[in-house]
Amino acid sequence: MADTIIVIVDEDLDDIVPIFLANRQKDIITIQDAVAKGDYETISILGHGMKGVGASYGFEPVTDLGIRLEQGAKEGDAAKISQAVSELAAYLARVEVRYE
Repeated sequence: MADTIIVIVDEDLDDIVPIFLANRQKDIITIQDAVAKGDYETISILGHGMKGVGASYGFEPVTDLGIRLEQGAKEGDAAKISQAVSELAAYLARVEVRYE
């Protein structure tokens, strides 16, 4: 099994972060569905959103993957999108949040 990724988050965000992470899990499903439909606009919007919020909550890889998703959508590159969404799923599976 892959190593756990510890993310230290401000304790003031303890109500928000679980929702943030749950929403990213939902985004994975939405993006996979959108790829199958060729709905690159939805993927671009979701990627742009991840780009904007990931690092602000302490999840820099979410921001980086959001950038890649948005770029892949603009290029119509299903393979790039699928790779990024797989990496997002793997990252989320390994994340352990600690509040300080």
